[in-house]
Amino acid sequence: KGDRLEWMVQKLTELGVSDMVFVDCERSVVKWTSERGAQQLLRLTRVAREAAMQSRRVWLPALRGPLDYADVIALPGAVIADPDGGSLAGFDNDPHSGRIVVIGPEGGFSAAEVGMSRHSVSLGQQILRVETAAVCAAVLLSSPR
Repeated sequence: KGDRLEWMVQKLTELGVSDMVFVDCERSVVKWTSERGAQQLLRLTRVAREAAMQSRRVWLPALRGPLDYADVIALPGAVIADPDGGSLAGFDNDPHSGRIVVIGPEGGFSAAEVGMSRHSVSLGQQILRVETAAVCAAVLLSSPR
């Protein structure tokens, strides 16, 4: 799973994402302990730095986590990615506002987590891997409408 996570961080950095927050959900397969989480974030920060240099980005994205799902979904502008969600076109168009698309774990969001969310957006009817969904959301949010 590490290679896919590195690939995701690399691509999101190249696409200009400003923040990546790793979220601990009920059905998360991989659980980061505090020590493992710190090591992962250091490794992923190196990946982001290399991707930023390659894509000539001036600023590195902030990498944080893992944070609890309830804390993340409570943030202003947070929505979940769900095949039955609404259109991203209706999502806030101001690129400077806090736009947070929470991508579910491999097992999907639990019913309780879906119930906590205020809004959901669709990335299409396909069930995507976490890294594919994150890149898809970044591309759709950065595309002019």
